[in-house]
Amino acid sequence: MREVNLLKRNQRRNAMDLKSLSPFSRHHTHLRKSEPFEAMRHEINHLFDLSPFHNFNMGGIKVDMRENKDGITVSAELPGVKEEDVFVSLTKDLLSIQGEKKVEKEEKGESYYMTERSFGSFSRTLRLPYDVEAAKVNAEFDDGILTIKIPAPKTRIEKEKRIAIKKKKK
Repeated sequence: MREVNLLKRNQRRNAMDLKSLSPFSRHHTHLRKSEPFEAMRHEINHLFDLSPFHNFNMGGIKVDMRENKDGITVSAELPGVKEEDVFVSLTKDLLSIQGEKKVEKEEKGESYYMTERSFGSFSRTLRLPYDVEAAKVNAEFDDGILTIKIPAPKTRIEKEKRIAIKKKKK
């Protein structure tokens, strides 16, 4: 009976995953009402994060990135991953999170009814809105959540500057 309930729950979860692919879904409606371009960017990024096998690999690390007056906070879900198996690196404005969820030792003589957990290497690189000094970045790992705090620079240098085009003098 328990296996039947698990199967039904997985079928509902997979159906919900398919609904999230629709651009007309009700997901993230708070973004659509107030910031249409931000909502479009979010939906496009969401499409690239999905693959037919996104439930079966560790490639899609779920990340929240938010900014306030103090800087940027990145939170990443890494369930079942040990702290010593996670690596964070920073190069100018690129923040990379890498690691590995190791396979548990399989006992001889055991037979599985179902196996859905994933193991293996994972990686995610995020582009930050400004260059950052790596020495000022702090990372903490607690209960499967990696939290990275990136302080805002004292002076923010714009990455792109519009150059005025002047008419050529004759």
